[in-house]
Amino acid sequence: MQFFTLLLIAAGLSMDAFAVSVCNGLANRSMKKRKYFVIAAVFGIFQGIMPLIGYYLGSLFLRYIENYLKYASFVILLIIGAKMIVDGIKQVKSYGKTLQNKISKKAAHPSEKEILQTVAEKSSDFAVQAPEGYATENALTVEATPTEDEITVKDAPNEENFAADKTVGEDISEEKELKFGGILVQGIATSIDALAVGVSLLSFSIGIHISAPVIAAITFLICLSGVLLGAKFGKLIKGRQGIASIVGGAVLVLIGINFLMPWS
Repeated sequence: MQFFTLLLIAAGLSMDAFAVSVCNGLANRSMKKRKYFVIAAVFGIFQGIMPLIGYYLGSLFLRYIENYLKYASFVILLIIGAKMIVDGIKQVKSYGKTLQNKISKKAAHPSEKEILQTVAEKSSDFAVQAPEGYATENALTVEATPTEDEITVKDAPNEENFAADKTVGEDISEEKELKFGGILVQGIATSIDALAVGVSLLSFSIGIHISAPVIAAITFLICLSGVLLGAKFGKLIKGRQGIASIVGGAVLVLIGINFLMPWS
């Protein structure tokens, strides 16, 4: 049962790293395949090292907190889980606002195709039909098409607006190469929470030398899948990375509550 709980903790903790991995794959679709493994390995290593550090730091004070380990584990996982849920909700809302702004911008500045279509529709209003009863063969139909000088399109977008229109609904951006230093920073930033979780592992009968590698391995696999998803299906999952954080946070909260149950 504890090993299953450990797997859930590992999966929950790795959701932040998973979200960052998806973003890396999305922003660097042309990167070499070996870098996929580098990103996943760095995230996995830090995610395994941090609980190890937290475990040994906590063991220094074990005699003082031994009777309160369950409550400490509950509080730690509750705080980390709640933070992940809040961050995930913010990410989802932020993407929703960005998408809404793009739609509003497109409505305010019609594309060149839409302008030409509007001009064509307006030109049909100039058609003059022959009076009723007039000989059909002599019927005169005049289609007065306005010249270029006579066409005035209100609020026609300039070149800058046309450039902006082309970016609406599609992701056109120059890829910036992801350096190893940047990957290290990401690895540290996404594994800070695991430092505190190391204290919770003091209550596990499973040794830390097993727990830490398991957490590292689970994180590696999840992050590798995240990079692949971002690179291959970026447009489908763009803006939805926050959902992973919400799910991971909820898992950690539930595990924290489980520590307070009689069977724990």
